[in-house]
Amino acid sequence: MLFDEANKQKEYELDNVQNKINNLLVECEGMYRSLLKYNDLITYEELYELTDEDKDNFIGIRDRAHEMEHSLLHYKEDLIRLVEGDVEWFLTDDDSFDDENYYDKYYGSNVFFNYFNVEICLALLFDKLKQLGVPRMLVSDLHVHNGGGCC
Repeated sequence: MLFDEANKQKEYELDNVQNKINNLLVECEGMYRSLLKYNDLITYEELYELTDEDKDNFIGIRDRAHEMEHSLLHYKEDLIRLVEGDVEWFLTDDDSFDDENYYDKYYGSNVFFNYFNVEICLALLFDKLKQLGVPRMLVSDLHVHNGGGCC
């Protein structure tokens, strides 16, 4: 009974993280698409045609992308917390190999795939911003500690 309740809570939390990652993916793809209209300016090296409004928009996209990158770190921590006990149990319990359907909720989920899609999309977004002359924020301006971790 307690085991079932714990699994229901875990599934709820996994669904919650999955929804957050999916939302980041949709937002990141939208931001990247909004930058694609500047491809000709990049290709023909005509960045001087950018307006101040364009540049302000780029800075806003960059700042939001950094926030998304930060959120992704926390979602990764959540995913690890949600599955580490199950993976350990699966590896150490001799009888667990007979109960592989227990992992269907993880294997059937695209949360891990979408997590990496967001990471790749953010990398492409930062690369496109760099091409447009907008550098990443300084480490001192980011929400990180000296050791590289956050919060």
